[in-house]
Amino acid sequence: IYPEKSVTENEAKQFYNDVAEVSRKVFGISLPRDPLLWGYQEDLSSITRNYARFRNEVLAFIVILRTDNDEFYGFFKNLFKDKASQMATVRTLRLKEKLLKEKKHVYRTTIINIASGLLGKLGVRPWLLKDRLKAEIYIGIDLLPGK
Repeated sequence: IYPEKSVTENEAKQFYNDVAEVSRKVFGISLPRDPLLWGYQEDLSSITRNYARFRNEVLAFIVILRTDNDEFYGFFKNLFKDKASQMATVRTLRLKEKLLKEKKHVYRTTIINIASGLLGKLGVRPWLLKDRLKAEIYIGIDLLPGK
């Protein structure tokens, strides 16, 4: 699902393909080859209609929001509350073209996070630890953000 004023259908398809490729290569899970691509503008009624029509055929949604604090976030989360959904932004989609070659790993890491989030919500366990943990909680700290 993508904002038609900011993203073309081809860009949305390429973004999905990036998530699908990472899902397959990193996690060994294949996503459908031909996703349903739904564009939206200010009127979200077409999304509601499409969801009603295809509800039983769709397992999950990747939604591209216009901004980090997009007013439609709550609408999409509520509409898809019975399905797995993963949100991204136009800024995330544009990372691939804006980053210098030596920084492309930032985009790939972002796509890995999107794929693992979506797969986790679908019940897949993207990573399994070799040894069982013994504490009640573990906290990971990224010491090199953006590197």
